[in-house]
Amino acid sequence: MFNLKAFVQKLFAKKRRILTVSKFVCGIILLYANHSLAYDIEISNPGAIVADFDYESIKPVLSDLNITATQAVDENGRRYIEASAGSSFVFNIMPSACLDHQRHKQCAGAHFISVFKGKRINLQSVAAFNQQFAFSTAGVLPGGRDAYLGRYEIADYGIPRGNLASSIAGFIYLSERFRSEILTSDVTAARSGFADDLAATRLNQQTSAKMGIVKSMMSLNDLHHVEFERSVEFVKFLLGQDEAAVNKITNTYRGQ
Repeated sequence: MFNLKAFVQKLFAKKRRILTVSKFVCGIILLYANHSLAYDIEISNPGAIVADFDYESIKPVLSDLNITATQAVDENGRRYIEASAGSSFVFNIMPSACLDHQRHKQCAGAHFISVFKGKRINLQSVAAFNQQFAFSTAGVLPGGRDAYLGRYEIADYGIPRGNLASSIAGFIYLSERFRSEILTSDVTAARSGFADDLAATRLNQQTSAKMGIVKSMMSLNDLHHVEFERSVEFVKFLLGQDEAAVNKITNTYRGQ
């Protein structure tokens, strides 16, 4: 069975696959600009089906996104992919749920993981990020200085190349957002760990919207980026409705 925690810890031991959070904010801004251009490019054969999350199947999609990829092996002999988007962003892909264990083929799942280290990380900011962005999951390892962002992709019946490319682009976008949040958050900030805690970023977005600073023509990637943050708003709406489809939590021992 794949041990995500052990895999992430191994990645921290391989410094070339880790992003430090001590980068300048201007570097992050440049990354945003570069990736926006990179992922607006046309994907070849976007409707073609990727039926296996192995290196040979994923590498052409990464190449379309101008992402370089190499194969690596973990301590258990499992093959995974080391990917670099430019000189300042790296992430890892672990093919999973492989029907052919020996050859690491016929893999219907894939872990996408980016890891970060550098400064002491505000745990409340990580909790807030998790609640704000349902597309991915962030975590912090013991010690409080090592963090990661992960997403699990499923393709039991295959996935179109274009959809996989968009998913990878979305993951990179959120990885950059995560790095930006933990870079600028104060470890001593009195935050409660809820989605609304990403106050500065959210306030800037709301102010821009009120001022009409919105693109008149948005790409699909831009639209997805906006929707990443809308799940919490929808949850709040549902909880405010008397007849919304919600599930009750009851104590089976006390009948509460």
